[in-house]
Amino acid sequence: MPQITNDFNPIKAISTLRENAVEIEKIGAEIEAKRIEMIKVMATLMDAEEAAREIVFKEEIKASLVRDYIKLKTAKEQKAHDLLREEIRILENRKDILIEVNNSLKASFRIHEMEAKNLNLN
Repeated sequence: MPQITNDFNPIKAISTLRENAVEIEKIGAEIEAKRIEMIKVMATLMDAEEAAREIVFKEEIKASLVRDYIKLKTAKEQKAHDLLREEIRILENRKDILIEVNNSLKASFRIHEMEAKNLNLN
């Protein structure tokens, strides 16, 4: 983990900006892949729910038992769906953090450039 300092190093800032841009692109691709996977998992979950409903509605059962039965029969698919949704959320948070770091570095770099120009004008 990089150490936070009060000194601004423009060369290191540009390097970090490049590294973060590459990482943001990788995370974006990973999010895209996870979303496609999520669509497939959601379809599997919907198929499992439909199959459970077909079994349940062949018999006369109380509504509360129907809900419990469907939850029981779709628990595996629901867990896969929930885990994938959480992975996507974590990736999106990582991407947002990197974007914020890059925005801060860009602002610091602009300030550093302006200070350098002001010193040359005097």
